[in-house]
Amino acid sequence: MPVIHFIDMNRKVTCVPGANLREVALRERYPVYQGIHQLLNCHGNGLCGTCKVAVIEGRTMPRNATERKRLKGVPEPWRLACQFEVLDNVTVTTDAKRVAEHAKATAEAARKAKAG
Repeated sequence: MPVIHFIDMNRKVTCVPGANLREVALRERYPVYQGIHQLLNCHGNGLCGTCKVAVIEGRTMPRNATERKRLKGVPEPWRLACQFEVLDNVTVTTDAKRVAEHAKATAEAARKAKAG
């Protein structure tokens, strides 16, 4: 069973393979929506783009057509929770600062691996 690590809450939960990330997050009270979007959102239909999360670790499938449309110009690892099927262990966050720190650390590790 896949494990989702909600790093902002320092909480890990299991789910069935193919589970919808948004549904699991809401069930676990993970704050997928920020501010007014807690009330004003498309309820998982992929229309608004407000359930954006970053999958910073784990194996993922490529973005689907809805994600490509809603996240046009938004770099990986950002995904729409409502469109994301959990197939393997993943670590997610909604914190842009944490994503930037992770990207910097990953780039530094790759640079060191290439140099050494």
